[in-house]
Amino acid sequence: MFKKFKLKKELKELQQQILFLEQKRTRSEAAIISALLKHVDPADDDVDYFNTYTAQIDDLELRIREINEQMNVL
Repeated sequence: MFKKFKLKKELKELQQQILFLEQKRTRSEAAIISALLKHVDPADDDVDYFNTYTAQIDDLELRIREINEQMNVL
């Protein structure tokens, strides 16, 4: 029972981290879309930030799936 509580707590923390990273990623995403609409190459920094935040979000989502699988077993 304690393990399930611990997993639920971790899930909540991971979801909060994802929301935070998505907010940070939004700025670079907007800059990339703006550049594409203007038919210019997006700034390398914006692309790097977008890729970095996206990779971190993907890692957290993978961990969430693992936790959900563990909770289904319990």
